[in-house]
Amino acid sequence: MKITIDFENENFTQLLKAVFFGAWMKNATKGEEDRDPAMDSFVQFVLGTAWNAGEKKRIQVDAEGQYSYSADFEEVLFEQVDEYDGEIFWDELVDQLARRDFYQKNPSKIGKTLEGKAAEEAEAGIEREKEKYDKEFEERGVERLRIVR
Repeated sequence: MKITIDFENENFTQLLKAVFFGAWMKNATKGEEDRDPAMDSFVQFVLGTAWNAGEKKRIQVDAEGQYSYSADFEEVLFEQVDEYDGEIFWDELVDQLARRDFYQKNPSKIGKTLEGKAAEEAEAGIEREKEKYDKEFEERGVERLRIVR
């Protein structure tokens, strides 16, 4: 299948961001041997197509013919990645701690598939635990977070 799309500048910027964030989510935590080569090829295809269409400000090409984002554009993108990482870190930490605390208080629910009212009650209980951690982290950060042995 062949598709031709004409991009206005703002939509083209969103395409570049989507390709960057998609590839970053897919490969950021992987070592060289575990990267998804199809994703890397797709990034090269999109960036190469854009380069050949005249996009020289946000895309660069090295001596080996590999395309990449320009340092200035990549810096802006990584600022957004850092913001996302910060939000996800706190959300995941709060979620894990709240679930742990809820199930410690309700051990009879551990390992059971909860349905209906029981599932609703568990989610409400977990949400109450989350609220405690959200308040704590908002007011004090990790100041009072300790490992107890």
